[in-house]
Amino acid sequence: MAGCEQPPAQLEGRIHGTVIDARDESPVDGASVTADPGGTGATADEDGAFVLDLPAGRYSLVASKPGRRSSEPVELVIARGDTADVVLTIPDLPDELTVRMPIGVVPAGYDELVTLEAEAVDPEGDSLTYTWRQLRGPDITPSFEGQGTPALTLRTLSIEEVVRPEGRFGPMPISAFGQGEYGIELEVSDGEHTATAQAAIRSGSPSGGWPRLAFGIDAYFDCGGIATPRFRIESATPCIPEDPDGGPPTDCTPVELFDADTCTPRLRGHYYGSFELVEQTSGRQVHYLVGRWFGVNDANSSCVRPECHLIAGEKWERTRHASVFTRAIDGELGPDYGPACARCHTLGNDAAGRNAGFDDVSFESGWRWPERFEPGNWDAVPDEVKDLANVQCSNCHAPGMFWKGYGVGVCAQCHDAPPTYTKVAEWRASPMSRFVRSLAEDDPALRKGCTRCHSAQGAVAAWRAEHGSATARPDALIDRTIPNLDETIDAPSVDEVQPITCVACHDVKSDLPRMLRVRGVEHIPSMGTTPIDAGASAVCLRCHNSQVDPTDPETMARRLAPMQGAQSDVFYGSGATEARDELPQHASVAVCTDCHMKAPAAGLEGAAGGHTFLVRARGGRANLAACSGCHEEVDDFDVEALGDWDGDGSVESGRAEYRGLVAVVQEALAGAIDTAAIIDCTGGARAVWFSEVDARIVLVDGAGEPLVDCDGWPLVFADDQLALHRVAFDLLLLERDGSEGLHAPRFAARVLQLAATELLGDAVPEWDLAERSGP
Repeated sequence: MAGCEQPPAQLEGRIHGTVIDARDESPVDGASVTADPGGTGATADEDGAFVLDLPAGRYSLVASKPGRRSSEPVELVIARGDTADVVLTIPDLPDELTVRMPIGVVPAGYDELVTLEAEAVDPEGDSLTYTWRQLRGPDITPSFEGQGTPALTLRTLSIEEVVRPEGRFGPMPISAFGQGEYGIELEVSDGEHTATAQAAIRSGSPSGGWPRLAFGIDAYFDCGGIATPRFRIESATPCIPEDPDGGPPTDCTPVELFDADTCTPRLRGHYYGSFELVEQTSGRQVHYLVGRWFGVNDANSSCVRPECHLIAGEKWERTRHASVFTRAIDGELGPDYGPACARCHTLGNDAAGRNAGFDDVSFESGWRWPERFEPGNWDAVPDEVKDLANVQCSNCHAPGMFWKGYGVGVCAQCHDAPPTYTKVAEWRASPMSRFVRSLAEDDPALRKGCTRCHSAQGAVAAWRAEHGSATARPDALIDRTIPNLDETIDAPSVDEVQPITCVACHDVKSDLPRMLRVRGVEHIPSMGTTPIDAGASAVCLRCHNSQVDPTDPETMARRLAPMQGAQSDVFYGSGATEARDELPQHASVAVCTDCHMKAPAAGLEGAAGGHTFLVRARGGRANLAACSGCHEEVDDFDVEALGDWDGDGSVESGRAEYRGLVAVVQEALAGAIDTAAIIDCTGGARAVWFSEVDARIVLVDGAGEPLVDCDGWPLVFADDQLALHRVAFDLLLLERDGSEGLHAPRFAARVLQLAATELLGDAVPEWDLAERSGP
């Protein structure tokens, strides 16, 4: 049968050709070559070569490449049996209007001039118009110069404008917002078509505010308001090679210092080592380490080895942090996930420098982002890349070596990126972000016994002590102080103390919802052993209570006062000296977070609700969304009371009735104190009212100064004046609740009516009785 095969057709001419690039005359692999007439085609090989066999005739040859303008046609004639040679040149022109700008992130610094230069090409040679705009980041459009040209000059914002330095001596935390990243877009038009290109500019790299430096990444320091700061590096160790066979020379230093005579000097780490950053004016210094990022599975990491932090590692593995990147590339977080998201979901992922982080290791390993997010992608990730994926120990504990911090900067690295992540911005508007007395000597954040509710360090130490994860030192209670506060918790130093930051309520290793430290059942002193199922608000109850039980004889004997933050006592109807409610109306339907974290009404975003914990913005406007779920018509939290509780002859709002009752009780108590004619030991001062000193209710004169007994102690109500003390206690309780009765309207009214009855007897106004609520 082989002899029956037909011979191949004999073609009459052949073209040998090469396709080259006009830019450098290099071969163009994969270019398409078409011959007309006939439309016969060929594809250039890696050397740009192609062959066409064609019948004799006249032809026009064109080479093309996707994204580039086609070559100029080459006319040639092929005779029968001839071979022709031809070179086709792909011009350095796109096949349509295009524009190019710098790729990747452009590091720029703070308060720096930056010029972006674009290259726009129109294949037809039309005149072009240029329009620059800002897509994201803090607004810097007023600094734009060069609008209408292919080169834009702009100025980044200063470090004070975006980082918002705390004004405290120490390493400066830089949040996701504070990195000052700006998205810039250029639109080019030829009158008929448009093309766009984008560039990203970044001033700094996010940091938790730790005394650690990653290789090649700039970090900043806050001088804390020193008038003439002068910084220098001292005691820098010789560089430590990364491995015995390589690394830097031993006579180098691990760090560079820039802007040494400013309040915000800049540090850049290069090699393993340590040093002291010294401020010469004050003599203060901070010890720094320079190192690389260690993943949890790194052979040199001590994070989760059995002899180190095995339990913490097991807890971490159950959190969403531990798998967020894994789930994302396997398609569980949706199609919009991308490299911008992964900056926070991996370790050391920073395009601003080579810091041995996730992006650097990914590049070196050859791993690239999958084209589609689908199951199996994670399995294909190289082990060295997996080791730096997901949110893990060093994301919070810094590069190089374990560091423990309590500031908001650790979480703000990612969770301060409005409008997507607003929690830290909201927190900054909350009272919890500030110290009570601006860290003066008597600030409760610095007082033993108070720090557990006024500092992040104290809150965490108290929680650990209660859960057996820390050893508390037994110290004797200081006399005349609150017995319920844990005096075993030492106050942090003024340089280290942090307000109530994220870590006071959340633990990144917690497997509770929202990573809360506490959830569900909690106790408060005024309810003794009675459990309160407060759900997510259990963490609030730990501090927002009066700290005392008024039914405890010792509380009365020592004339103790209810402490600030008595909200839960009023909310659950338990903190007053006589009135007790089993189920106040609000406690039957809500917990703290239901109202204080309620998504705010329009116009109050970031100023109320959420992590501001405010139902009233600092400007005074009420977040009526906190009430509107139950009360259809609400005006500034004013809901009509259930009766004429203050006896003035009309039923007003609950707050108005409350204020009326407070006035009745205050007038009656002032009269009773005046009638008692209480004077100090010398007889030179007479009591007119009461106050709180050292957690006790004491008597004060007309100038507000405490009266003193003959031992020099502040004077308190005598034993035969205990009824007056109880009224003063209840007034102070409601005042320190701060809600004007809103937390438990009927309970608050009952407390005040009983107090008035204690003082006035049958002479009380004719009011509607605020009866006890409950089943």
